[in-house]
Amino acid sequence: MSVACRYRTSNAVLCQPPYLLLWEDYVIRITIELLPLGSEIGKRHLGTALIINDGTGTGAKGNYLVKLSKWGTPKSTWKKAKVMDFDRRKRGPWDLFYLALRAAVGNRNA
Repeated sequence: MSVACRYRTSNAVLCQPPYLLLWEDYVIRITIELLPLGSEIGKRHLGTALIINDGTGTGAKGNYLVKLSKWGTPKSTWKKAKVMDFDRRKRGPWDLFYLALRAAVGNRNA
């Protein structure tokens, strides 16, 4: 089933049949886990990145909020940042993740 959405300048998207999705519903989540010997048993959370469309961009350029968590506390925010004017047509999710990390923690390995 496909859902047709009409973008608006407010903080939401109106989709048919009548679904109302908030921009915050569009989230990319990257979770880093340690799997001892490659096993799910005993896995440990090392960090989570949430990249949230803030709804202020256009179809071509997106603006995103970034929230990072540290090990063991996936629901607590460690760092916050923003990625602005991300070119959705020319760049992919790894580019967005890279820019999110750089905005939140800087160039730590220089």
